Amino acid sequence: MFGTNNDARITGDGNLLIQDVHGSTITINLNDDLEVRTFLINFKNEIRALPTDILTAIKDHQNLENAPVVGANLYLTMILKARLAPPHHAEAKFGLSITNLTKEIRYFSQPYFKTDPRLEMPGADNGDAFIMFEAEQKNFPIRMEYGEVVSLVYDIGPDIMPFFRNIAQEGAYMQAFISTTLGELYTSNQYEVQRLVLDFERIRAIR
Repeated sequence: MFGTNNDARITGDGNLLIQDVHGSTITINLNDDLEVRTFLINFKNEIRALPTDILTAIKDHQNLENAPVVGANLYLTMILKARLAPPHHAEAKFGLSITNLTKEIRYFSQPYFKTDPRLEMPGADNGDAFIMFEAEQKNFPIRMEYGEVVSLVYDIGPDIMPFFRNIAQEGAYMQAFISTTLGELYTSNQYEVQRLVLDFERIRAIR
């Protein structure tokens, strides 16, 4: 999520710099159509917090005639599921949003995930990919029309977090992968494991 006040600005070289609530800086090249479009998809629920002049600059830099013909966007994050009424309760869950950018219907297979370095879990096979099961199970492949968004939510069991903590080093990340029935492969953003562990602890601390 973005912070408030004067935490978004456009630099002299045309980049948009945004400070998020964790103190990290998001940089978007406004002259890169794909980068702007990806930003708008991934942060569609947060951009309302940006100042009007920043929103106007983003709008002015969009090239709507240069929309992608084939593609998909995946965004991996951690989300908060909270009970506001007493007794208060907060849960951390993985969230993966999939947007079909192909101007045709596509069928997307079940996503899988990888970490670098790999998670070392007892009983796991020698592969480095793993599958998570949705909190509300869906039937794959999923049919998606152009512009359609599917949001998947995954429970985070307490037993898996120690394995993430074991690889929470500089540069370690988790990433989602998905393919279509036509053999197209797409990847999500790289979710830093250090950030993942920090987000998890912050959500668990909410009372």
